[in-house]
Amino acid sequence: MLFAEFMKNILVVFLSFLSFFSFAFADEITADKVFVSTPQYSPELTDFKPALGKYEYSVTWAGIPAATVTLEVLKERYNYKVTTNVKSSRGVSLFYKLKYNAEGLISAINFRPLNAKIDLNENSKIKKAIITYSNDGFVKSHYQVNDREPIEMNFDPKNNMLDPFSAAFIARSLNWEPKVTRYFDTFNGKTRYLISFTAVDKIKMEINNQRRDVWVIEPAVKKLTTTKNEQKLRKAKIYVTADEAREIIKINSEVFIGSVNTKLVSFMPSQVDQTSTIALNKKIEYNF
Repeated sequence: MLFAEFMKNILVVFLSFLSFFSFAFADEITADKVFVSTPQYSPELTDFKPALGKYEYSVTWAGIPAATVTLEVLKERYNYKVTTNVKSSRGVSLFYKLKYNAEGLISAINFRPLNAKIDLNENSKIKKAIITYSNDGFVKSHYQVNDREPIEMNFDPKNNMLDPFSAAFIARSLNWEPKVTRYFDTFNGKTRYLISFTAVDKIKMEINNQRRDVWVIEPAVKKLTTTKNEQKLRKAKIYVTADEAREIIKINSEVFIGSVNTKLVSFMPSQVDQTSTIALNKKIEYNF
């Protein structure tokens, strides 16, 4: 079970800033019965120009390769298409096999969610979710585990509820200062989570022989569809560049034994985009 726990921790930490998916058992409260109020943040579009292309991350546990993560961001007219893939390494798959694919479409104008599709293969368990956001505020979802009866929902969250992709884009677009905390109500097709990000520091990092300003963000994830005070991860830190690209450089998180380190290893820009300050080098080099 140790491999399962740290692989789940990888997803919780990394995808809380990109595209979060639930590993929880049966919820005690359905998502449409949750009552929560979170601020409605306006994206700071003049300061945020996400680089289009594919990012690749390596994940290690105690120096052992554990998984690979890819994130691809493309522009489709007035929308962003975001795709995330996570796959356990060959060695880890002998004990715990994980394959995660998620795709979301969000508005490039205000980062509002339009639709999302999530597929998760966890050993012999297969989870699928489809989420659609309508203009009238209602959210429609289809969630299924293996061949069980699917869970269908169509409800008004009565809050600024986002999907994980839109929450991540809005959070990355905002300017941060130490001690600032922001809260997001997120939905993955079955479960709702309150995700918070707190800026704890702003540091300098040398990346590809360039000194860059980097925000250090601590995430916290609370499951809302339960009566228990359930937190989904231990202490973690996300390092995000404080420039227009807002690139996620690395993530450090604590697990039951040791720590999990997720690190950006390469970026391949799309043919129409060169905004990333690391786009000139496919392989990322660090000096820290």
